[in-house]
Amino acid sequence: MLADKIEDEDLADIARKLRGNAEGVAGFNDTLKDDQEAVEHDPGTDSVVALDALVERVVAEAGGAATVEVDVPDGLAVRADDHLETALSHHVANSVEYAGEDPDITVSARQEGNHVVCTVADDGPGIPAIEREVVLGERDIARLEHGTGLGLWTVRAITESYGGEMSTRSEDGAAVDLRLPAA
Repeated sequence: MLADKIEDEDLADIARKLRGNAEGVAGFNDTLKDDQEAVEHDPGTDSVVALDALVERVVAEAGGAATVEVDVPDGLAVRADDHLETALSHHVANSVEYAGEDPDITVSARQEGNHVVCTVADDGPGIPAIEREVVLGERDIARLEHGTGLGLWTVRAITESYGGEMSTRSEDGAAVDLRLPAA
């Protein structure tokens, strides 16, 4: 009962916890709005993004939470728009969050014909098979058999909006490849 809890805890501690919870919900709501806008946008066909600059920006924003190596050739560009930053940010954030303590993360890109493959790989435990299967549409969502995060869903939807594809690998850690049209 709330009255008993107030007697047991300092009111300032309770207020701090409530404020923290409210800020967390507000932040999550902002993230959902940004993700919805990114997923529902119409990218057009004339937008070009310099991948090297975008990756550097995303990695810098990830902060010192992990070691992130970047291997993206100068001048490599894709047909996309500013919402690709949302996808790559989710991509790197997933690696930082799920790869364990002191993860090694690599963001790389290479041109393959008319496409560019951008990969975020880490040395963590990998993406659970059920999560991969659900996000990639290989398995239906079941109440007790899927994660709660929206990051990979958002990455996939944004990538597909550019006519690209997302794939995952889990050999020695996790790797997610985004295959995007080259500019």
